[in-house]
Amino acid sequence: MVWMGRYVIYHTGSATKTDNGMRAVSLQQLMTWKDTRWIPNDSNPNFIGIYRLNFLAR
Repeated sequence: MVWMGRYVIYHTGSATKTDNGMRAVSLQQLMTWKDTRWIPNDSNPNFIGIYRLNFLAR
């Protein structure tokens, strides 16, 4: 997942000729996701934190 300001971008894990697999959702949508493994919350054991990649900020 990549934080892009208003949206969180993620890849579904598959791609076809008509679908590149990329999706964008708002943080609000992500926080109410049915599959709780993807919710960025400290109480989620699958969430390991937020990291900033410095080379992207240049």
